Amino acid sequence: MKAVIDFRAQLNPVQLEAVTHGTGPLLIVAGAGSGKTRILTCRVAHLISQGVQPSAILGVTFTNKAADEMARRVEKLVSASVPLSTFHSFCLRVLRAESDHIPYQRNFVVYDKTDQLTLVKDCMRRLNISEKHAKPRAFSNAISRAKDRLITAPQFAKSVKSYMDESVANVYSEYETAILKANAMDFDDLIMRCVELFQKQHDILAKYQQRFSYMLVDEFQDTNHAQYVLTKLLAQKHRNICVVGDPDQSIYRFRGAEIRNILDFERDFKDARVILLEQNYRSTATILEAANHVVSHNVERKEKKLWTKNDAGAPVSIFRAADENDEARFVARCIRELSDEQAIASLNDVVIFYRIHALSRVFEEEFRRARLPHAIIGDVGFYSRREIKDIVAYLRVVVNPADDVNVRRIVNVPHRGLGESSQEVLARYARACSISFYDALDQAAKVPRLAAGMKRKIGQFMTLLKKLQKAAQSMLPTEFIRLVLDETHYIEEMCGSGDTQDRARVENIKELISAAAEYENTCPDERASIDGFLHEIALSSELDSWNDSAESVTLMTVHNAKGLEFPVVFMVGLEEDLFPHFNSLEDPTDVEEERRLCYVGMTRAQKRLTMTSAYHRTVFGQRKVREPSRFLTELPSTHSEVRISDHRDSITDAPPPEQPRRGSATHVPDNGEYQAGLRVKHPHFGPGVIESVQGSGDEARLTIKFESLPGPKVLVAKYAKLRAAR
Repeated sequence: MKAVIDFRAQLNPVQLEAVTHGTGPLLIVAGAGSGKTRILTCRVAHLISQGVQPSAILGVTFTNKAADEMARRVEKLVSASVPLSTFHSFCLRVLRAESDHIPYQRNFVVYDKTDQLTLVKDCMRRLNISEKHAKPRAFSNAISRAKDRLITAPQFAKSVKSYMDESVANVYSEYETAILKANAMDFDDLIMRCVELFQKQHDILAKYQQRFSYMLVDEFQDTNHAQYVLTKLLAQKHRNICVVGDPDQSIYRFRGAEIRNILDFERDFKDARVILLEQNYRSTATILEAANHVVSHNVERKEKKLWTKNDAGAPVSIFRAADENDEARFVARCIRELSDEQAIASLNDVVIFYRIHALSRVFEEEFRRARLPHAIIGDVGFYSRREIKDIVAYLRVVVNPADDVNVRRIVNVPHRGLGESSQEVLARYARACSISFYDALDQAAKVPRLAAGMKRKIGQFMTLLKKLQKAAQSMLPTEFIRLVLDETHYIEEMCGSGDTQDRARVENIKELISAAAEYENTCPDERASIDGFLHEIALSSELDSWNDSAESVTLMTVHNAKGLEFPVVFMVGLEEDLFPHFNSLEDPTDVEEERRLCYVGMTRAQKRLTMTSAYHRTVFGQRKVREPSRFLTELPSTHSEVRISDHRDSITDAPPPEQPRRGSATHVPDNGEYQAGLRVKHPHFGPGVIESVQGSGDEARLTIKFESLPGPKVLVAKYAKLRAAR
């Protein structure tokens, strides 16, 4: 047994209570900046020092970066390796190990969001659903939401309530058939299939329950239904489950996160011990008081109030700009002043948060003019870049030839004269014969309606693939990527112009080889493999690969802010319809999530917090008068300092902003009732046509196709603020 560690010098009394909790369920409500990561790592170290085997502790969080950081801290404390991972990587390991009990071969691949969307589009084509009338992303999101709720395609089909639901059910069914045939899973499948495995195979569940006698879950407020069911299944034997989270920081409802999971934990584990961590070590007292004021306007929360021993610090600065350009100039000027006055150690101390990524453009342009180095988090991710997806597709196909999405991606990359029409002939043949697209290529000689020249080109492509498949059996990932580049002449054919973009693509490909080399050097298995490398990159995220060592101002959406902290924070675009976002204004529950999002952004600030809005902003190509966000009005006046733009001449003649009619009665059409086909006008979305009406009166749910939006939107009648349009 290892020596017991005395944590009294490192932790406050409440933290120590959480770390040294014995057996049974434990809920730690950890406020922002209260030392959550320290508590988790110290608790793991405490358990090990008490004689618990490291391999018997399962720690789960949401990003690889967080899991790696926790693992490093634990190893530093007790020199032991603990299985800390993400939900998805844990489920991937289970499914790989238990592949004999699932309808997949062991070498199944994991589709990312782009692959998933490609397959959805293919399913829509087969079902003759036009992308003009229904957006593929809407189907993809609906399928993800169903899987988050553990709703299978047959179950979904039984619960359809509208024409759109019926279309989703058809696409979902077709999608499931196609992805299973491709021996692939999407990210939602990893959780759902693992839950199904545990629910159906009780002996396998018992094995993992016996293996992990202690379980810790980080960011519990962000778990979805499937993740919560998985957690309860694993914990129900020993019941030594410790969950850590903060309902005030639940901001991923759009991804399926359910705040009720943490609010109802005590209902599901009636003997749970609850510990509130309310002392904040990150922010000044002023910033903390301002954030507390804002989030206190929410109803759906667990009551707590953060406090700190830190100094009061500077007041929260509120700036009202003339327009978006004035806003960007103000922020750039402030950063320069902070740097010149040495109020910041480096530009890495500064972050700019915005609600939607589109707001980054003006700041990018201004920072270029001001020669301020900056980095954008949330731009096209490395593994989503075209050239990277092309090369990775070759790796996926040699591992799993049944992967139709990636076979079709590379069949004409680089260009081989195998265009869409020829591919569609092959796809129809594959469907008619119930074979994969790869097998159809292999049988091209038998496919009618293919010219002899086309069959010859396909034969050359298949010769190449089979050569690569044979070589892959004995090659490391780095060696194989180089072989793919040599055999396909990819760089010469696809990145050979020598222009700036092509040079960047070549650099990206080199970086992919570097990533493969890093995987080989750190692979825990005896031998690194192409299969293992694919799993490694399938579970990566943009924040995992974020390099914060190069000095630059960081720009990111506030959704990416979780787990981060900065001495100086600028929150920009705080206007009604932007933050809170216009999609949230019809539902009080959504507005509460927007307020939590604002709270998360505010509590990232350590020393200085500036919140900005504009009198005018160009939205959808039109310059509009803007109303400040309601969250600004919720700040305590004693802790904030308001400044108005010096460029008054550009705003003094502007009409006062129209006050929103929050919760006001609906402006019903002349005939007193909504009906399909009626033209209406919304104050924010403009004109549109009602497609369907469910229910009646104030509670009716209206599906409306607005001219300004890419897809239909559902509004509740009593909140809709609609007028009849002529």
